[in-house]
Amino acid sequence: MTETDQITEKKEVKHQISILEFDCYEFYKFIESIEKYTNELELVFENREFYIEFMNASRIMMCKCSKSIDVIEPFEKMKFGINTRDFKLILKTRKKDKKTVELTFDNTKNHIELVKTSEAYNSKIVKTLNLLDLDLKVIPMDNLLKIEYPAKANFPISFLEDFFYESANYSEIVDIEINDIEGLIFSETGIIGTSRYLIENQYCNSIEGNERGAYSYTYLTPIKPLLPILVNSDIT
Repeated sequence: MTETDQITEKKEVKHQISILEFDCYEFYKFIESIEKYTNELELVFENREFYIEFMNASRIMMCKCSKSIDVIEPFEKMKFGINTRDFKLILKTRKKDKKTVELTFDNTKNHIELVKTSEAYNSKIVKTLNLLDLDLKVIPMDNLLKIEYPAKANFPISFLEDFFYESANYSEIVDIEINDIEGLIFSETGIIGTSRYLIENQYCNSIEGNERGAYSYTYLTPIKPLLPILVNSDIT
């Protein structure tokens, strides 16, 4: 009887490094906003893109934030799992500090390296954040983004901030209408009266089609913490 040695082939991991630089205060506020939705997060590099996908606990809101990366050779997919609160704590900075942060992602290491440089204090701080081995649920974001909606409006985020300030005084239900002639309309009707919030067509970046629907204000509020870090918003 002949014994045969079994050889298990181990796939060689391609060594990949990416270095990203951000305004430290803006990136800190960004992660601080995400912490309101999830305790754990995966930072993902794929092809020529860096992105973060997350959803709130009730799975009402799903979000993808992405940044294009100018690289000669596209990345093979690599993920870096982190604790959102810990990431926020080591990013912590004040606006007056005028800091930039350089993040180094190396798929052969078990941590992320951060270098914070302050223009105000001429200081340089090097920190690391240990990675987590996460097994997060896959968010079907690609499929959702492929859906073609009958109407779409894009507008400055300041309007949405003002809408949240002015709304929920009459009803839990908000009527949202996209009208390619008049603009974007938020309406409420209640016992004490009515409210009609209009963003005229000329103040929208773009508006296509006509559609109307009623939505629960409670289901809209999960996006509020993200508003300070956004520039424009789409409603479809």
